[in-house]
Amino acid sequence: MNRSTNCMNRLRRFYSVKTPFQLVSPLKALVPETPYKSKIISPKAPPKVNIDGETIALLERLSLVDCANKKGIETLEAAIEFADKIHQVDTTGVEPLITVLEDFPLRLRDDQINDGDCKEEILKNACVTEEGYFVAPPGNIPLKSRGDLLFENESNSFSASPGRYSVTDIKTETNNTQTVQIRANYPWKSHIVETLALHTGPKYVSEADKFKDGKKTIPSSSIISTIHLNTLFMNTICDAYDESEYKGNKRALLRFHRKLAPYSISFAIASGGVAAIVQELNDLALHLTEQFRTNHLSTLFLPRSSKLSLEAQWRQYDEMGIPYNVVLNERTLKDGLVHLRNRDTTLKEQVHVSELVAYVEQLFKNY
Repeated sequence: MNRSTNCMNRLRRFYSVKTPFQLVSPLKALVPETPYKSKIISPKAPPKVNIDGETIALLERLSLVDCANKKGIETLEAAIEFADKIHQVDTTGVEPLITVLEDFPLRLRDDQINDGDCKEEILKNACVTEEGYFVAPPGNIPLKSRGDLLFENESNSFSASPGRYSVTDIKTETNNTQTVQIRANYPWKSHIVETLALHTGPKYVSEADKFKDGKKTIPSSSIISTIHLNTLFMNTICDAYDESEYKGNKRALLRFHRKLAPYSISFAIASGGVAAIVQELNDLALHLTEQFRTNHLSTLFLPRSSKLSLEAQWRQYDEMGIPYNVVLNERTLKDGLVHLRNRDTTLKEQVHVSELVAYVEQLFKNY
């Protein structure tokens, strides 16, 4: 009786909801609930580094990373400020946790074969073997069904934003016709780009389309693609349009694929206002234009644009969606070097005039 009474008392003590007894003590979190402020005194740190446009351009050329926006500059300055604080940490008497292995002799065991002749055991893992080699199983190899595989390849090839496209579920109509739609999703609405329909039956297939398998006459099926020209044109424009931040300003451009852009190459002339140099650069640009067009590369050359600044000329050509721009300057007349600017990355590379046409032609062949 006493034992059962003691047991009941213990249960009431530890499991009763009325008791204020706390079984588990509160845990002490190792991660602080609020951000930890550094104790390093900022005045002792070197002065804050200000990042200018030339430094950003140099970093972009070296790392091929676009950081020419307000957020990228702030992140870069914060990283430099944090690195300056590390120099103030006193590491006197602190030994590194990692040692250089080349300072110590490394003893390697002798390279002796102690296990081998495993050919039979390895070949047991194969389903079919012949004369000691793995062979493919007979018949067709089953592959995972991917109904949208062809469409994904096409959209990745020509679209500036392949993720905006989606394929609807297959619908079966009353006349045994299966349809599927390819849609482009925009913030304002989802538009139908293309409709594919699979028709079967004598209504859609002529006698010439039927073929025989022995004594059987098998009708073929027809796939009909429906695309509206106006919708496709507007979708191409909306898909390519982009507004990105560049040097603190909005940069509007059309990211046309190289094969879809109305012009492949344009020219920008930086002359400094000297009339004689402008005329020579215009003549050189006209000569290169003829060479590009001879090699079936559509080229836009606007002599009047030389009165504008380089930034204004690039803004003009980016809004047209021209993938590449050839920059000619006074130095080009001396050493024959031009700058080829990429519309998407805004990076420039040096190419000699004699190799320019062949180089650009190779760029367009690869895409």
